[in-house]
Amino acid sequence: MADLSGISWTKSTFNPWMVCQRISPACEHCYAETLVTNRMGYNGRRLPILWGPRGERKVTSDANWRNPVKWNAEAAKTGEFWPVFCASLADVFEDRRELDAPRERLFRLIEETPHLTWLLLTKRIDRVNDLKPARWIWFPDHVGIGTTVESQRYLDERLPVLQTINAKTRWLSIEPQIEAIEYGEQMLAVDWAITGGESGPGCRPYDPQWASDLIAAGRRFGFAPFVKQLGEAWARTNKSSQRHGAEPLDWAPALRVQEFPRGLTTARLAAKAGVPLPLFPYAR
Repeated sequence: MADLSGISWTKSTFNPWMVCQRISPACEHCYAETLVTNRMGYNGRRLPILWGPRGERKVTSDANWRNPVKWNAEAAKTGEFWPVFCASLADVFEDRRELDAPRERLFRLIEETPHLTWLLLTKRIDRVNDLKPARWIWFPDHVGIGTTVESQRYLDERLPVLQTINAKTRWLSIEPQIEAIEYGEQMLAVDWAITGGESGPGCRPYDPQWASDLIAAGRRFGFAPFVKQLGEAWARTNKSSQRHGAEPLDWAPALRVQEFPRGLTTARLAAKAGVPLPLFPYAR
């Protein structure tokens, strides 16, 4: 629940609740399941009662819920671009009735923190329009809606649904990417796309060519590409200085691309000063 996140494409991570259920191949080696199970004191044993359809969705503490308010005040004071990934240990749009009240509480919190950039990522993109607040004809401008597309199948299935979401910024998490993907004109509807290799036990291999393909597609179709990491298998083979293959200086220079879309960068002071985007150090 720390203020700063180790995830390179966000500044902070906020989990309104914990526990989820696997629904696609990207979930096969779920780091969140392992992390939550360990936090509950079971040392990596995957007990169905803790995760999956029978697992209790555990709302986090009030102290944790106060963090975004604190971050919002700081962002308002400094004008800093402050992305918040919500939720790394759950799915905001998991369609369960016991989540209706905390989900509404989350949406109210988002409305109360306009100086943050909220990144809502879901594998259940088909449930977004039904579960968002009725008052949100459009998602607020400081909210980006993303979906996970780990393979060609899920790009083809989920991207058309993402296109139906009324959001100023729509994005893709192609992580863990598990196969080559062909990008076509449907990517014109995307503002941002992140690719990354898998880490942890049993991690599947990642081909750096997939990062090159995403960068090329970004240049062609006008979305911001972000290469997060080349994965643990690549890191072992290439003796990377970082075990997830997440150190850009270890990559070929052409892959050191970590861009944010203009619509997400709510750094008002930078925008007024005419600072060119992207703002991050490895952007090209």
